[in-house]
Amino acid sequence: MAATRRYSKRWEPPRGSLKVTLTPPELLETDPKAQWRLNNGTWFESSHTLEKILTGPYTVEFKPITGWIAPANQTVTIEKKKLTEIQAEYKIPPPPPPVGSIVIKIEPAEVLPAKPQWRLAGKDWQDSGATLTDIPVGTQNIEFKPLTEWNHPEPLTVEVAKDETIEATGTYSLKPRGNVTVTIEPEEVRKLAKWTIANNPPQTSGETISLLTGTYECNLTAVNDWITPQKLSLEVIEDQDTQATATYVRKPKGSIIVFISPAEAGTYKTKWRVDGGVWQEPNTLLDNIDIGKHNVNFNDIPGWNQPQPVAVEVLKDQTIRISALYTVKKPPAPTFKLLGTIAIGENFGYATVQLPDQTDPNTVAVGYTLGPYRVSRIADGFMEVTRQGYKYRLEVPEPKEIISETPPPDEKTNPPADAKEPPQANQPPNNKSANRPPVSSRDRSRAELERRKDLERRRLEKEMERRNMDDKLRKK
Repeated sequence: MAATRRYSKRWEPPRGSLKVTLTPPELLETDPKAQWRLNNGTWFESSHTLEKILTGPYTVEFKPITGWIAPANQTVTIEKKKLTEIQAEYKIPPPPPPVGSIVIKIEPAEVLPAKPQWRLAGKDWQDSGATLTDIPVGTQNIEFKPLTEWNHPEPLTVEVAKDETIEATGTYSLKPRGNVTVTIEPEEVRKLAKWTIANNPPQTSGETISLLTGTYECNLTAVNDWITPQKLSLEVIEDQDTQATATYVRKPKGSIIVFISPAEAGTYKTKWRVDGGVWQEPNTLLDNIDIGKHNVNFNDIPGWNQPQPVAVEVLKDQTIRISALYTVKKPPAPTFKLLGTIAIGENFGYATVQLPDQTDPNTVAVGYTLGPYRVSRIADGFMEVTRQGYKYRLEVPEPKEIISETPPPDEKTNPPADAKEPPQANQPPNNKSANRPPVSSRDRSRAELERRKDLERRRLEKEMERRNMDDKLRKK
């Protein structure tokens, strides 16, 4: 028996149809004709049915035609195996509204350099004589631009007629004005002081300027050594002269004089000044200083401590006297070393000094100088030197304990060669050895130090004798 073969239909997505009818009929025969399309596709004429459209939402667009208002886009939904129909109407646009024109002239001619202007309420400004067209018929409001020196016209109301030009005039008038004159006192300050008002350039004493009526503030310029007057309040009246006087008062002054000591500091050109101004010499009277609080400070000179700044209050017609003291800066301590001293009495002696830049030591006595240092006193174990009034004390360093580098013999294992046998039993000891006290290494060190001091003392005495002999020979 033969096998039976079966076939099935191929699946297709659901589809539908769309028909669009356009009106009015006169647009269906003219060129261009009214047309429609689906989702920016091909244009179709009225009553065309579009088949096999996939189901779902679509936008129907209508072709513009000059002189007609095209229908608004429509949204349609295509359903399975159904015909969707819609209608759309083109309309004739309404006729344009009637319009006219407006021309505004501005007077007088004298105001034109100030650039007056007019405008329809809320619109752009127009110059005098400008014509505005396509103005809707009916009531229109005209505004005029404000000017500084002129009173602008009140707003105008005009009636615009169809296809006609309406003319109107706006008249500006000068604002009322008056004159102002300010005199500056006293006469000696007139060449220096000036007055200003209402953003005008500065004026000198006695000058007159014209201003619009109203209330103004008059300011005076500052002048050195004079108190500036307060602002003037001036009322300008139409066609009248307003006179005013501004009086400057000389500032009260005082003076300062500074005395500087000691005299030695003056060799370094000590100076002083007020509030960071010009440096002054000592004992100089600085006058013409404004009354009030000021600061006096002093210059820095090498080797001296400058005085601290002084705060003073200068009073009218009075002199402030200041005394300032420079103090010597403490010089550095000496760098040479004291090796030894020999005191002879209370005010005389010798010392051995090692200078840092020399190999051999030097012997000095009271009154000798070592560079900038002067030997002022020599005593047992120390020496004093002075520099610029400051005193320095140098002491002989403590001696180190002298310890023999040879270790002591071990009497038990290695007795010395000259060691004697210990006394036998029942034998009396050596009385001399038994009564001698033991000598420690510290005592031996001190004895050695005293011996060296004695040798140094003798050497210094011989050195001084030789120097004295040399001095006597030179005098002869």
